[in-house]
Amino acid sequence: MKLAGLMIMLVCVNCMAFIDYATGAPLKLTFEPGLQGTPPAGSRYEKLLFDVLDAANKQIQLMKACIDAVVKRNDARELQKIKAVFGPNPNLKEIEYIINLLVIGTMTVDDYLFPASASEPFLAEVRYYPNTGRKALRFSDTFHLSRSLEFWKKVVILLHEASHWFGDTYDDWEWDHSSTILFPVHEDNVHTYSLDGSWNMYYNLVVKHGGNLIHKNAETWGIFGYYLEHGSFPPHNSNYVERPSPRPLAPAAPHGAVLYGASGVSMVPELVGPGLHPIPKHATCAPLKLTFKPGILGTPPAGSQYEKLIHQVLDAANKQIKLMKACIDAVMKHNDAAELQKIKAVFGPNPNLKEIERIIDRFVTGTMEVGDYDYPSAGTPDRFIAQVRYGYATPSGMYLFLSDIFHGATLDFWMKVLVLIHEASHWFADASDFWEWDHTSTVLFPIHGDNAHHFSLDGSWDMYYNLVVKHGGNLLHKNADTWGIFGYYLEHGKFPPHHPKYGAPKSPHPASLTAQRQDGASNAAHPLTQKDAWTKAVAGPGASTQKGVGVPKLPEMVGPGLHPIPLRRISIGVPTEEPDPHRLQPPRRVSFGV
Repeated sequence: MKLAGLMIMLVCVNCMAFIDYATGAPLKLTFEPGLQGTPPAGSRYEKLLFDVLDAANKQIQLMKACIDAVVKRNDARELQKIKAVFGPNPNLKEIEYIINLLVIGTMTVDDYLFPASASEPFLAEVRYYPNTGRKALRFSDTFHLSRSLEFWKKVVILLHEASHWFGDTYDDWEWDHSSTILFPVHEDNVHTYSLDGSWNMYYNLVVKHGGNLIHKNAETWGIFGYYLEHGSFPPHNSNYVERPSPRPLAPAAPHGAVLYGASGVSMVPELVGPGLHPIPKHATCAPLKLTFKPGILGTPPAGSQYEKLIHQVLDAANKQIKLMKACIDAVMKHNDAAELQKIKAVFGPNPNLKEIERIIDRFVTGTMEVGDYDYPSAGTPDRFIAQVRYGYATPSGMYLFLSDIFHGATLDFWMKVLVLIHEASHWFADASDFWEWDHTSTVLFPIHGDNAHHFSLDGSWDMYYNLVVKHGGNLLHKNADTWGIFGYYLEHGKFPPHHPKYGAPKSPHPASLTAQRQDGASNAAHPLTQKDAWTKAVAGPGASTQKGVGVPKLPEMVGPGLHPIPLRRISIGVPTEEPDPHRLQPPRRVSFGV
């Protein structure tokens, strides 16, 4: 059995002086101590790894120059390069976000020469270890010794794996229920008809039907680097043939036969999903749980009003979560039309059923840890109801903060339940609070807090929820408030009431560069302010990211994949903590080459 060393990754964050944008600091590799983790100094293995890393960094610099030219100077020529690889509707904000991670990132190698086997062939992979709370990059002996694996392919492989590490990308795609749109799927949901998005498999099909999610395809990043350096796409394997477009009604051959046979790659479906929580294949209704950080701040006194309320809210939330589970099971297992209509009522006419099922399965088996059960928020500039905060030295890297407003009498009980489920969606599904129009001004997509603008749309129930449902496509499961609304709808058979001051907001588009608040005023005076009918919130001290209920967010210092990211806006002087290097991405059996 292999003994894995500790992953060491030092991240230095200046909490008060944020840099404007990611510089061209190179991607780095570190090696775990020991014979397996560290190649001998001066060996062919060490030389090859650093040669590949240098070549990958050259391409990453080209990526950085390309995206900067587009985002900062609207360079049409560079935009065409991006569209050539990411499709006609690229999500520029997310592409920029991932590139900014690549240029400052570090990956840790725990085995530089792993013996690949006939039953589990691979070239390189990112492995996730939920029991120890770490991840590591592994290279196989085939990566080093194969005579048929050209150097450029090794560079593509490294960028492919880096996209898993920093961009939370996927390898497989499936058709939605209309059989017209492809979306990425987690390995625990892989089927025989899932499509491998690698270059020698269904890459072109993914580009054609993947909409503005092509940045979530891991192979795309290796292709992007090659394209920028060489001005052309890489050659296909000699046995490559353009594949047909299989639909779920006509699935391809089983795993390892056709779909993976051409590239000699197999995949083992994972039983662990994002956030490193075990997910049984058919999740039962074990309840969502709360644990409490030891100490007077984290643990409410036994028998106190705080403990009683928290458990009452948790019990009510679990009642709704069980209704969610029964609903999605009825749809996925029995094609229940009535239950499907309930889902469509909340998630829109084109719900991503597989991702909704995956998230619900995480709810019914998950645990959140409370870091502060009664955070003093009322009457201070730091106002919020509840928040998931990141950057802590815990297995998950997260704490749930409940404020004194949460416990207050002015907040209806049903809203407290909605708040808890909203926060659970942040914890287990990396859900977002804000949305922006794509470049066509017709489609809304979720954005990370570091990319928020004054025209970003708050997707909460009393703000732009209806607009997000109308224009968010099949991504409504990424809107945090949707989950609280879903639970309420299933229990009560109707949507929750609006705040008394609620007035349906207008539908601002980026052309105005100013989102209209529900009272008709402009948000232009402060780029991080947007009126919320429930509560007004700004950043709380002692956390590097925050996600709250229907609240404006500060620029985030930790994004999906849980890596620190540079900020592109000024500091507002809120102290932060140094992000914990052990915060992890979804586990993934990545074993792809070209």
